[in-house]
Amino acid sequence: IVYCAGFSAGTFIGSLLEERILNAFVLLEIIMDDSSETANIVESIRSDGYGATLLHGRGKDGVKTILKIICRRSDIPVITTHIDDKGFICITDVKGCTGGYFQMQGK
Repeated sequence: IVYCAGFSAGTFIGSLLEERILNAFVLLEIIMDDSSETANIVESIRSDGYGATLLHGRGKDGVKTILKIICRRSDIPVITTHIDDKGFICITDVKGCTGGYFQMQGK
C-alpha cells in the first residue's frame, strides 16, 4: 500500500511540475467556421508573433477552418483570447519537433 501511495504521489507531482514549471510545448488545434471573421482571427494571432498553419475541412455543419499552432503551454491564454466562443480547441502535448517557425523567447 505504501508503494502504491508513493508511486501515485510521484506521478501526480511529476505531472504538476511538467504542466506548471517546465512550460513544455503544446499543439493547439482550433476548429472554427470558415468565414472572414476566422481569417481576421488568424491574422491577429500571426501579428502577435505565432506561427499558424491553416487547413480546410468539412464538419457536420459545413466547411471548417482548422488552425494548428505549436506554442508554449503558458501562451495558451494569450492565443485563446483571439478565438470566438464557437471555436473548438484541442490541446496535445508535443514531445519534440524540428524546423518551422517558433516565437522567440522574451517577446
